[in-house]
Amino acid sequence: MSGYVTIEAAKPAALMARLLDENADAYQQADVSAMVYSVVLLGEPDESVETPLDGFTDVPLAVSEAIFDTLQTGGGWTADDVGYSFRHFFNVSPFTLPGRSYKAVYMLTTGTGAVLATLVVTTHPSAASDGYCVRADVENVFGAHNVRKWADVENHGNGAHIGGRIARAIAAATAEIDDRLRGGPYLVPIATVPTTIRQLAARLAGVWLYESRGIEDFDEVTGRAIHRLAWHREHVDRVLKEIMAGGRRLDAALASGVTGARAPVVVTQ
Repeated sequence: MSGYVTIEAAKPAALMARLLDENADAYQQADVSAMVYSVVLLGEPDESVETPLDGFTDVPLAVSEAIFDTLQTGGGWTADDVGYSFRHFFNVSPFTLPGRSYKAVYMLTTGTGAVLATLVVTTHPSAASDGYCVRADVENVFGAHNVRKWADVENHGNGAHIGGRIARAIAAATAEIDDRLRGGPYLVPIATVPTTIRQLAARLAGVWLYESRGIEDFDEVTGRAIHRLAWHREHVDRVLKEIMAGGRRLDAALASGVTGARAPVVVTQ
């Protein structure tokens, strides 16, 4: 059994699921004698690489606190109107990194043996300052249909997983902008995001999603693979260079020791 969920990074979180046996009946407390769980961080970009998290390996979980004898609704459950039979609340979240995916694996000991239940948890930034744009910004540049298609790398149509991929793309775009601007005239990370930075982040996030599927576009004349979004990355690269050189002045806090945004000096004769 497996599923996908998207949560805020580093915040207390509740994982919920409807755990069904081989007869498609929800497990009840009497069916499960013991439970343990483990959480691993999935690799970036290779999610087959799993890194165990300290303190979250083979941790016992009380059956009476996680399994319900009747299906529950509300409390954050939005998957359907049927309800959930399993809920695990993390007061201290192991899901600390924004824009990353984790795997939570639960082993249930039942009368017929061991049963594994797996949830893939993808995080999104816990505050607006953690990302320089939001999903709507990316969709405004590239279109909602394209963004959703690029984010659905496994073609499973799962909205939570797609949302998580978009959040990861935004986190990657934000980190790239910070890396490029670090050591420049502005304080990084940028606390109050100017429109210019928001637009750059949206472009980078869209390119990240597009490239994650592999380049599938071809020139109709030559038949060669082409990168239809290359212009967006080139535009971002050009603007960031202008910011670093002082050719563009942002409405943002200056770095320590900088009294004014630098601008190139042009000498004419």
